[in-house]
Amino acid sequence: MPISGPGAAEPEWHRGPGGLGTGTKFPLKGTEEEKTMTFTKAMRAALLAVPVALAGGFATAETLNMYTTQSGTTLPAVRGLQKFAEEVGEQTGGDVKVRLHLAGTLSINAADATSAVAANIVQMAEDLFFSGSVPIATALRLPLVVGDVANMDAALEASLDPVSEAYAAKGITVLAGYLSPPQYIWSTEEVGSLADLENLKLRVSSPEQAEFVKSLGAVPIVLAPAEVSAALERGVVDGLLTSGLGGEFFGGPLKSALLLPVNYNNNYFIINTAVYERLTPEQQETLTELAASNAQWIEEEFLKIDFEAIDRFRARDDFSVVDVSEPDMAMASGVAEPMWTNWVDKHGEAGRSMYDAIRSGIGD
Repeated sequence: MPISGPGAAEPEWHRGPGGLGTGTKFPLKGTEEEKTMTFTKAMRAALLAVPVALAGGFATAETLNMYTTQSGTTLPAVRGLQKFAEEVGEQTGGDVKVRLHLAGTLSINAADATSAVAANIVQMAEDLFFSGSVPIATALRLPLVVGDVANMDAALEASLDPVSEAYAAKGITVLAGYLSPPQYIWSTEEVGSLADLENLKLRVSSPEQAEFVKSLGAVPIVLAPAEVSAALERGVVDGLLTSGLGGEFFGGPLKSALLLPVNYNNNYFIINTAVYERLTPEQQETLTELAASNAQWIEEEFLKIDFEAIDRFRARDDFSVVDVSEPDMAMASGVAEPMWTNWVDKHGEAGRSMYDAIRSGIGD
C-alpha cells in the first residue's frame, strides 16, 4: 500500500531508510535552489556506496536507472515497469537499457523521486508522491473531479499538457501517465447510503479526503497504512477510503462498501530532460511509445483486478456492496464542488487552466 495517499502533505526533505547512509539530514530551511543543491550533494554521496553507478548521468552510455515508489512485485505497476524495461532493451537492440529499482532498494524517499530525477541521481522514475514538487498535478486527485471510471482516460489525457509544463520547469520530461483505481468508502458498519456515514470514523489519506468526508458528517482519521488493520479490529476507525484491492488487503472486519468513486491517484513515467535529449530521435520515440503503452497496460490491469476484487465481495453473503444512487451522487458532487473552486483559487491561472482542461476533457 502507498506510504501516503492522494494529495497528502509530503515532507520537503527527510531521511531515507536508515538515513542516507551518510548521516545527512536534509535542511528544512533555505531557498528551493539551496535545497536542491544540498539534496543533490547528499544523494550523490550516498549512492556511491550502493553497487550501481547512478550519479553523473548514465552508468554506461545506454543505461537509464529508473526508480519506482512501489515494491510489490505482483502489483500491476511493478509488472508493467518491468515489461517496459524489457521492451526498451529489445526494441533498441540493447542500445538503451532501463534498470528498474524498487522502493526501498535505494536511499530515496517516495516524496523525493521527483527531485532525484531533476538532479539526475536516477534518470527516470514512476512518480506518485509529487504533490510537494508538482502541485498542479493534484487536481486529478480532488474528490469527484474525475467521477466515473469511464472518465479516467479522458481526464488524464486532457491534463497531460499542463502537467508536462510543470515538470518541464524542473528539467523533467513526462513520457506518460496513468490513474490507479478509484477510492471507495469501506466500513465495518452497514453503509447503504451517504446518510449512514454520520459520525463514522473513517481513515483518510489526504487533506482533501478529510474535508470531503467531514462535510458528509463522518469523522476523518489520519493513520499510517501499517496502523489501519489493527485500528479496524479495535474499532479505532469504522472504515476507510481505498480501492477494491485495498478492501481485500484490509479485509477482516469490513462489512460493507459504498461504491462512490471519491478520487483517483495519478502516476507519471518521468525522465531527466537533459538525459532524454541525449538520446537519438528514434530512441526518444521508442521510449515515449513504450512508456505510453505500458502505462495504459498498468491502468487497465489495475482496473481489471480491482473489479475482480469487488466482484468477490459482491458474491459474499456476509458483505454488502452498494452502488451509489443518483441522489447520493448529486449530494456528493454538491459537497465536492466548493473544494474544486478553492483549489483553483489557490493555484491561480495555472490552476484554472488545469481544472478547465480536465472538465472539458470529460465533457462537462
